Amino acid sequence: MSKGQTSYPFTMAEAALTFLLVLGVAYGTQGFTETFIKEELTDVQAERMRNSAMAVDSLPEGYIQINQDFSGYEYKVDGGELTVSFREENKTIDVAENVTVNNIDGPDSFTDMSNICVEKSSNTIEFRDGGC
Repeated sequence: MSKGQTSYPFTMAEAALTFLLVLGVAYGTQGFTETFIKEELTDVQAERMRNSAMAVDSLPEGYIQINQDFSGYEYKVDGGELTVSFREENKTIDVAENVTVNNIDGPDSFTDMSNICVEKSSNTIEFRDGGC
């Protein structure tokens, strides 16, 4: 006799479909959001690598290893300039102007990044992919 009970199954179905819709939108935009954030943080990754070179430059010899999820990022070193890339986003930083050594070494073509080793030996700072 109560008319409110007839709308109860409809309300449950509506709530379930709304939940699935919200869940689908959130799941579908997750990949785009992650890519967007990585593109926006390209300059931060380049700054992190330059700061590591400046820190290791303060030592007579030694290394700093940067352990982070760099999936999708690439880097290269050309004439003292470090370029970090993610898709179409590139950031180039002149490392040579911030350190006292004469030689900045690293790959001369874009190389995938995983763990980065920044090592100083005598008069050279080298950026190397992988462990130190």
